[in-house]
Amino acid sequence: PVHPADVPRLPALVKLLARADRLHGPASHPLTALSDRFGMRSERPQDLPSAPFCRLFDDPDGDASGYWLHAEPVHLRPDRDQLLLFDARHLDLHPEDAEALVAEFNAHFGADGLRLQAPVPDRWYLRLDSDPDIRTTPLDLASGRGIRPLLPKGEEATRWAALLNETQMLFHQSPVNQEREGSGRITVSGIWPWGGGRLPVTPLRSAYGLVLAEHPFAVGLARAAGVNDGPLPEDDGVLTLDESGKGLLVFWDRLWPAVLDADPDAWVLGIKRLEHLAAGLLEAVGRGRAERLDLDPCDGGLFRVTRRGLRRFWRRAPAFATAARQGSAKHEAGSPRQA
Repeated sequence: PVHPADVPRLPALVKLLARADRLHGPASHPLTALSDRFGMRSERPQDLPSAPFCRLFDDPDGDASGYWLHAEPVHLRPDRDQLLLFDARHLDLHPEDAEALVAEFNAHFGADGLRLQAPVPDRWYLRLDSDPDIRTTPLDLASGRGIRPLLPKGEEATRWAALLNETQMLFHQSPVNQEREGSGRITVSGIWPWGGGRLPVTPLRSAYGLVLAEHPFAVGLARAAGVNDGPLPEDDGVLTLDESGKGLLVFWDRLWPAVLDADPDAWVLGIKRLEHLAAGLLEAVGRGRAERLDLDPCDGGLFRVTRRGLRRFWRRAPAFATAARQGSAKHEAGSPRQA
């Protein structure tokens, strides 16, 4: 919801979009695009076993065996005839609150073969004795929406609907939520299960020598593939390229929360940071320090820039928003690989 007049000046991104070749991207969701880069091909984010990989980031020394589900703490808010879901970014969840709620859950459901863990306050994981027969909805596709059509489906759907309802009643009575409500804080209504699976027996394969990311799935995939990982560069920092001769993968998710929350101010701040990163990468390509730069917006399209392509000075650079719309429209229309 950003008005074009509020989009800041973005010369590097505009240059990238204007002079890039527009190709077909590997996937139309950030997590499926990531998994594809590591040989885990899936057309739907609902089918991704992201939880065990994310635990490699959040709990690197923990027992990784067994079947794991994300079990994110969420707030549910009534709205007319539906319940809207809000994820943990809105909860300001303290470690002691998370530990107490997890302990209550485990005391209640432990005999059912369920074990909840909270290695970090706002990301929880559920270990199961056996693989459940359910299909789930990723948290980002459920956040801000009514949950009824997004609840787990499959042979065990009824069991899981009952479990989620029972968890809501358990948490509603919790002293943690009573204290939070009394102090005007948002309550933790329950958990949202998604992305279940097991770690693969054999290591993943990757063409990358370095992964820079803060998202747990990106870091977990890198570690499962034996690839070095590091944090995203600071806003004014210089990006260090991988010197192994392999590729560098940067998973830049700092625009994602702004999109999920429809927050134009956060989006503008995020795009300014991305502009700084893009400028450094374009300079690396222009000077021959990098063979090419692929910008994957995770919408099924891909922008590829080469040193030769950067010399296309005759390509007039439109406004950023216009360039992005044109790129998506041409991809959807089935345009040739080279614009």
